[in-house]
Amino acid sequence: MASLAAAQDSSDSDDEAHFWPFAEAFEDDTQTYPYGTLSAVASHVTTPRETALAAARLGDVARDDVFVDLGCGVGAVTNLVHATVGCACLGLDCCEAEVAAARRAAAPPVDGNAATYVTCDLFDMPRHVAGVEAARLVVYMHLIPKLVRRSEVRDLLEPYVRAGARVVTSKYHPDYWRAARTDGTLDLRRYDAASLSAADDARWRRLGKWRGFYNSAHAPHLPPGAAPTLDALPWRSGEAYAELARYLEDASRGARALDVGCGTGENLAALAARFDEALGVDVVQGAADAANERVRDLENARAVVGDVLAPGAAAKLGTFDFVFDAQTWHCVRGVDEAAARAFYGALVRPGGRLMVLCGNADEPDERGPVRVARADVERAFDGTGLVLEALAPFRFDATPAYARQAFPEPPLGWRGVWRRP
Repeated sequence: MASLAAAQDSSDSDDEAHFWPFAEAFEDDTQTYPYGTLSAVASHVTTPRETALAAARLGDVARDDVFVDLGCGVGAVTNLVHATVGCACLGLDCCEAEVAAARRAAAPPVDGNAATYVTCDLFDMPRHVAGVEAARLVVYMHLIPKLVRRSEVRDLLEPYVRAGARVVTSKYHPDYWRAARTDGTLDLRRYDAASLSAADDARWRRLGKWRGFYNSAHAPHLPPGAAPTLDALPWRSGEAYAELARYLEDASRGARALDVGCGTGENLAALAARFDEALGVDVVQGAADAANERVRDLENARAVVGDVLAPGAAAKLGTFDFVFDAQTWHCVRGVDEAAARAFYGALVRPGGRLMVLCGNADEPDERGPVRVARADVERAFDGTGLVLEALAPFRFDATPAYARQAFPEPPLGWRGVWRRP
């Protein structure tokens, strides 16, 4: 369990920024209950022994598993599970003093499995469990409702749940999943893959999956143990797409350009060099933040957060002389094809153009980009007034993720250009 022997990060436990962006979640929660106190700084409760053991049973924690306690406090639950089951345990908490107490109380390793504690934000969990198979993860949470029910917590955990992890909550439970099993007596609930509905699947494809890439919880493209970072995103080469660069070489300067699914901003920066205004939109806040960092010195470029499938999404952005899309259209069309068609069709001004780089069904292997048949690309924007000018196969730019695949070249794609007369 080398991945659990992480450096013991430290921070100032009195600094409310430790809780960013959730400091406000604690403001109205200073209350005393029979089982403990919720303070304005942290949720500090003492979990009874029987509750901790019942949580381990509900999660089917085995010796080969890794038990993760988000908000571990002084380690009462984590240390008890470690001593009782003998599995590797990881406690994460933002309060350095409580983490220090948890370490002091920890028992020696059992058959090489240790109880490890880290002072950090709970959203740092992915880097501390990197290399651990999701099916071996049992995540325990006793967090106040304002935290456990936040969509950010859902997006942190759902990639692991989909891959086989089990989540057990105490007292306060998420309202976005249905419990797979419960302990009504001790108010414990278990969530696993059986908790996910068809609506969860649709949300995952539309939003959760992409947030998972950026918060590092979803990293199917990485080898075991590799650190998930923005640089490691599977589609990212660190440069603007070569197909876009070639197109812009011959394009006349325009007023407005849009990068749909702007990611980390390399293409947005290239557009800013040829247009008076370059706007990027992405469904993930972390992507928009990274893109804005990339173009921070460019006065005519910025990125915003937006769901392109939401009603009125195109109207909020306006119209453009040039719209660029690399590997976004082929994803959103699989969620809501009609909404995707309407969105792209509404963006292009008369005389403007849309360029789409998408996966190609002639690629024989599943390598990442969603594979689309030529006929489906040709009719992608029928009824919108956009006219297909050119459609040709190409190879996506090389990335480290593609280089790790057992193929001599990057995946095959389609390059399509549409014009509004």
